[in-house]
Amino acid sequence: MTLPFDLPLFLRTFRQLDPWWMAASIVLVLLTFLGRALRWQVMMAPVAPQAPLGRLFTNTAIGFTAGVLLGRAAEIVRPYLIAKAESVTLSSQLAVWFLERMTDLVMVLLIFGLALTQLDSSAASQVGPQVKWVLESSGRLIGLLGGGTCLVLFAMRHYSGASGERLQALLARLPDRWAPQAAKLIESFGMGVAATRDTRAFALILAYTLLEWLLVGACYYCIFKSFPPSAHFSWQDSMAVLGFVTFGSIVQIPGIGGGMQVVTVVVLTQMFGLGLEHSTALGVLLWLVGMVVIVPLGMALAIREGLSFASLLKIRRATET
Repeated sequence: MTLPFDLPLFLRTFRQLDPWWMAASIVLVLLTFLGRALRWQVMMAPVAPQAPLGRLFTNTAIGFTAGVLLGRAAEIVRPYLIAKAESVTLSSQLAVWFLERMTDLVMVLLIFGLALTQLDSSAASQVGPQVKWVLESSGRLIGLLGGGTCLVLFAMRHYSGASGERLQALLARLPDRWAPQAAKLIESFGMGVAATRDTRAFALILAYTLLEWLLVGACYYCIFKSFPPSAHFSWQDSMAVLGFVTFGSIVQIPGIGGGMQVVTVVVLTQMFGLGLEHSTALGVLLWLVGMVVIVPLGMALAIREGLSFASLLKIRRATET
């Protein structure tokens, strides 16, 4: 009986990699973490204007390492470490993390929208039901997600002060033992998004976000160039895959879910005609370079900072309670 998946072919794919293109992709993805640290520095300037970039990069690398090793719930490790290192409130850094997610979502929607405009009509007519669902629902989804995200950013930029005053009035009705803590939490969160009210800072946040995603796109391009089966991919093809994969990882696609590797395989097989083995290898490689490559550096920095795997797990558990 012939298996539908050719394991030897899948393994041989990795031996065909061009080491120089792969090295370039790793450098590019590491630069994205530096970009994230630069953006965080701008976003937290209202509460910690002197936060050093080196320390922010260290905690960013450790935080993403915790997320890879301990799951999505460990994303809170990064704002926790930064808050502790810079002697600011955790709620203010959670606000920065929320702002980061909002700006990333705007850029993902923009990339996905541009990917749709580059999609060949003949290729679109040959896709399977999962990708077809994305194509048919994309307009509504982009409108809802994009509109909601822009509304949130607009509210944070223009109405955070007025909203804070209204919340303070509502909190005054709480019992005396809860009102002070709740008021302090709201004030800290407001300080965490204060950078959005400064035009120059907000422009820098958007510029760093654009730079970060261009670096991610360049990373995808280098990975595709390193594989003989995908070496013919253009820059537009790479950005199209990035848009579909990132969008598909956010939205739960019927029959697929939101897993990055699975979405990658579906997009590459159905839209670009690559074989299952080659698509699977690329999906694994994109995940390894995009997510796991930071782990050795993050663990080394964690050891230098006196943190162990157990201590990172303890931080995650403490912040969950």
